[in-house]
Amino acid sequence: MNYYELSFLIEHFSKEFVEILIAKLSLLEFESFTDNENGCKAYILANKFHEDDLKEILSSLPNEYGNIQYTIKEIEQQNWNEEWEKNFEPTIIADKCIIHAPFHTDVPALEYNILIEPKMAFGTGHHRTTLMMIKHLLAIDVEEKKVLDMGSGTGVLAILASMKDADLVYAVDNDKWAHNNCLENIELNNLDNIIAIEGDISSVKDEFFDIVLANINKNTLIQDIAYYANILTTGGLLIMSGFYVDDIPAIEQEANANDLFLKKYLEMDNWASVVFSEK
Repeated sequence: MNYYELSFLIEHFSKEFVEILIAKLSLLEFESFTDNENGCKAYILANKFHEDDLKEILSSLPNEYGNIQYTIKEIEQQNWNEEWEKNFEPTIIADKCIIHAPFHTDVPALEYNILIEPKMAFGTGHHRTTLMMIKHLLAIDVEEKKVLDMGSGTGVLAILASMKDADLVYAVDNDKWAHNNCLENIELNNLDNIIAIEGDISSVKDEFFDIVLANINKNTLIQDIAYYANILTTGGLLIMSGFYVDDIPAIEQEANANDLFLKKYLEMDNWASVVFSEK
């Protein structure tokens, strides 16, 4: 299974525009991204890449950032980890949690020390949405709670919930690679109360949860909010990210229609993360 690595060079570089570009590329099934000084790199399965679709996306972007150039390189799957190891640095959140890989040395000892193998699954802690989800999770009581991590990626949120003494955690992702990576990371952290499932929201339709975590994208979240509301216990929390600040009203409208109301939100570089509960 080979991938394409696309390197984007932005004439008038800004971090905000890189975030916009990444959000647009995600719609074309690009799976992972790394930042660089003048743009970013994006990775997609070779059989899912259509250059005409890419050109259409690029033509729709604001022209105030100037010309966007890109190069395409085919890479073999086994080279991916080498690429990640070059770019992946430990992430520290709120001076309480550190996310790092086994090859990192001399990392500080914090309250929550999360090990992950940084492969293709989303959730290394670098993206703003993951950072905000972790901040929310650090701020709430998880002890003896039943938690769902929907769209779990590497499993980093599920792992943190487990470390915070959750009673039981479900980590669900519909991507086989992400599922396998999640299983690997659960084992790395020696945790025994996480159930990893390859599937979608229907995989847990008969379960109920005190906390639902969903870091996905706006359209999927809006589509699934009714499901989340139905599987939340009384007084439960729905914590979501993967969308922009401007998307909060649409998210909130759907949540309100399902008797969930905005309790708190965070924003970072125009990305948003929200906490909903019953009134």
